[in-house]
Amino acid sequence: MQQSITQKPTPEEENINLKAERDQQMLMIGLIVVGLLLLAGLGFSVYFLLQSSERTILIRDTMVVLLALEMFLIGLAAVLLILQITRLVNLLQNEIKPLLEAANETIFTLRGTASFISDSFIQPVMKFNSYLAGAKKMLDLFNFNKK
Repeated sequence: MQQSITQKPTPEEENINLKAERDQQMLMIGLIVVGLLLLAGLGFSVYFLLQSSERTILIRDTMVVLLALEMFLIGLAAVLLILQITRLVNLLQNEIKPLLEAANETIFTLRGTASFISDSFIQPVMKFNSYLAGAKKMLDLFNFNKK
């Protein structure tokens, strides 16, 4: 007979799951509302642009100027991004890399020191302690240590 093991979620896990589902539903509702607002804005834009050709030309010229300004800002942001990436690469090469190399050298030295201490001090002390423990056990066996 095999028993299937199913774990019931704890109340905390159920609350987390319910919150995640609620968040997902709110996100979907938000996206639908934004989509409807965009469609309504597009409809109003088309309606007002079809009313007067002078107004349409004015709006077109204004949009061209705004798009040119936006492209200028995007270019400026790209240049700043390139400068920041250059500074990051310089930081990694000139400051972080030597720091990591020094840390690696320190770890190598520490490993050698630990190995030396283990070979020179720890192993002889452990052997001496094992001999003492053997001698104590032998004395206990001969009953010399008890009164």
